[in-house]
Amino acid sequence: MRLIESERELDRLRASGAKPGQIVPLGTTLTSASPEMRAEQSVSTALHELYRLGDYFARGQQLVTMLVAQGRQTPQVKEAMRRVDWNFVCETAPEVIRGAIKELQEAQVRMRDAAEQAAKTKPKSAAAEVSEFQTSFFASR
Repeated sequence: MRLIESERELDRLRASGAKPGQIVPLGTTLTSASPEMRAEQSVSTALHELYRLGDYFARGQQLVTMLVAQGRQTPQVKEAMRRVDWNFVCETAPEVIRGAIKELQEAQVRMRDAAEQAAKTKPKSAAAEVSEFQTSFFASR
């Protein structure tokens, strides 16, 4: 339980844009973050949850394999495995999880690229333009 809380706190810190070694006030939330940052945090959270889901599924699959290998496959267990089509689940679940992770990772890259592009094309403030003009003017002399 403590590990999950620590992971959530780290996610909050990452979402707040904290840099390594930077002191961030406690209680920093996503509400103060930009919409782009909140969207990227949502994707990161979904990725984290998918990784956990894949881990849980692998553990469940190992448990069923161990029970079957120990001869604990009763008629009730066989019927339950047949009803959920256990073989199909074992074959397709990892593929579905990998596909979803890949899609989210690609979305994350697209969002970062869009944010970088937006930062490049962001209109400059008047003060920045004056400062840039002064620098170029005095540099040419």
